[in-house]
Amino acid sequence: MTHEPHLFENFPFLLESKKRIIHYSCNSPSIDVLKKYGIEALGENFDSDPTEIISIPYFLYEKRGYSFKNCDAQVLKINCEHLVRDLDKLSKKNKNLNKN
Repeated sequence: MTHEPHLFENFPFLLESKKRIIHYSCNSPSIDVLKKYGIEALGENFDSDPTEIISIPYFLYEKRGYSFKNCDAQVLKINCEHLVRDLDKLSKKNKNLNKN
């Protein structure tokens, strides 16, 4: 079977002028979690689920311990996935702590 590439395979993109990373993720947290951390949901602009394409601020990427130094596209993609998963876990943990 032939592989059919799609637009999302070219993500992530660095928007230097806006200091943001545009990232595709099929595992993004909810809109509420994204908003809490200043991540914009852009998926609707691409006829996709709102949370599949997100705009992550540089400062958040760096604040969570990730670096752009020696970072190619594949490393950036992996780091962005780890970042959104970590934020989702953190939000769930904080939500459970607030219940007690």
